[in-house]
Amino acid sequence: MRFRNLMNLSTLEKACTIAFAVMLLLTQMSFSQAANVHNGSCPSLGKTATIGGVKFICMKSGKKQIWSKAPSTPSMSVIDQKLESISDTIKIKMKSATSAVDLSLNVDPKLTNSQWSKDSIASIPSALKLLSALGVKPVNQMKVYISWGGGFKNQFTPTYCQSPSGGGLCGQTGIIFADLKWFADNWGYGGVEAPYKWEMDDFSIKANLPHEIGHYGQEESAAGVGNTDYWKYDPGWLREGVAEYFKLLSSAYDRNVSYKKLHDMYLKNSGSQRCAKYSLLDMSSDNFNSDGCEYSKGLYAAELLVSKTGRVESIFDMERTIGTDTASIFKKTYGFSLESFCKEVDAYFVQITANQK
Repeated sequence: MRFRNLMNLSTLEKACTIAFAVMLLLTQMSFSQAANVHNGSCPSLGKTATIGGVKFICMKSGKKQIWSKAPSTPSMSVIDQKLESISDTIKIKMKSATSAVDLSLNVDPKLTNSQWSKDSIASIPSALKLLSALGVKPVNQMKVYISWGGGFKNQFTPTYCQSPSGGGLCGQTGIIFADLKWFADNWGYGGVEAPYKWEMDDFSIKANLPHEIGHYGQEESAAGVGNTDYWKYDPGWLREGVAEYFKLLSSAYDRNVSYKKLHDMYLKNSGSQRCAKYSLLDMSSDNFNSDGCEYSKGLYAAELLVSKTGRVESIFDMERTIGTDTASIFKKTYGFSLESFCKEVDAYFVQITANQK
């Protein structure tokens, strides 16, 4: 806004000019705030605005996007400190932990001299220690198949578990597989194993089996209480986010680095910002397609869950709770509603991804 020079105006002219300027300023403020009024429509999910000194976040409400008061979320530094403290505590438990898993390890003969295969195998002991430290008491044998292409693993896996993938756990069988050729085909290696091109490639292949062992922890936690239907009620973000959190914890111990170091590397390389358009509550619905965001946004949801409960063991509590619908099982398990937690995660997610900008 440009103001006129008032030095040579009459008193009346000065008064009129000032009054006009004030009215114009108030009008602009009114228009600006009208677009951001509480419960008013907003442009894109995850966008934030401060209105009258109060922070609001663009959230989904039914089929509409509205401005909603941002939930009170601890500062990033507080959450980071809490997660690091929890990670340090579980590392101490892992040092003295003894695995109770009955492990059958099977490697494709094509991988005899494979460094990727050796790296995959080397990641297993820490993941098994983490299972033990979290109090998981296995019911089923763990059968791991490391394959170069589908030919080897498909001899031992159910038909429903044979679609192309870098890794997987075949539901309620204890069977885990890693297909290293999938990475070579899909990550720019031209179908051939080679030295890792990027730090994230190194991490992802080494942490591939720990992710699947995290799923094994979910299954065995459910099996321990006879909760065979648990998979019907676990939201995709909880299922995959917990497995991602498990692999970061396991890898932090295995590499002797801080949890924050791996969190930051993951954040930098995961492309998480694209997930702002999906609210976690929507992602909790059956058959909701979140374009892979159940992994990255799910990880941050798992982090906030652990931060709120103060217990790493809480990542498997949902599977240990028997019920007939997701929302009531979640409330029974954690003591707070799924809806309120999802809003907190959406706000936490905005804080986290702001660091990528």
